[in-house]
Amino acid sequence: MAVKGNNYGAGFDKNPNNINKNGRPTISLKKKFGEIYADNEPVIWVEEKSVQTKTVDGNKLFGFKLPPLDSYIVKLAKMANGKNDRVSMDAIKFLWEQFDGKAKQTIEQTNVDTPKYDISRLTTEELEQWENLITKITV
Repeated sequence: MAVKGNNYGAGFDKNPNNINKNGRPTISLKKKFGEIYADNEPVIWVEEKSVQTKTVDGNKLFGFKLPPLDSYIVKLAKMANGKNDRVSMDAIKFLWEQFDGKAKQTIEQTNVDTPKYDISRLTTEELEQWENLITKITV
């Protein structure tokens, strides 16, 4: 049941204004990290008009608001360079896997052919003996 004002069930053919002609935007952590650290220099370059300043205890501080993806990159870099070895290694491993991909593990599987049985060849006496043996060894 559709809620009043809800276009549930109305596809893009009925709402052509909702179609994104360019498709879903591609947001890549790997690409953004590469852009920020392209020169092996951990500096984020921004336009001067986006820099904010404030004074705290007589010290002039500079700052700027980062888009979410950029802020994740900065946080990840801080984690990788942090004092906690476990967190640093996890962040470095994550970055490594983003750039080089996860290491592949190969698993060797061998199939063993199991013998096929035709119990129709057994006599009634042999079937009873078979049943007694199975009953005896069943736990």
